[in-house]
Amino acid sequence: MHPKELKIQDFTYELPTDKIAFEPASPRDSSKLLIYKKGE
Repeated sequence: MHPKELKIQDFTYELPTDKIAFEPASPRDSSKLLIYKKGE
């Protein structure tokens, strides 16, 4: 996608505060990481 095709309104969305981490997971190695299209 060319940068001129990007619009700021495409990145405006609701994000509920209960989905935001305010503190690290405990224990830290119990946290999860999304890996998308690995190897591309």
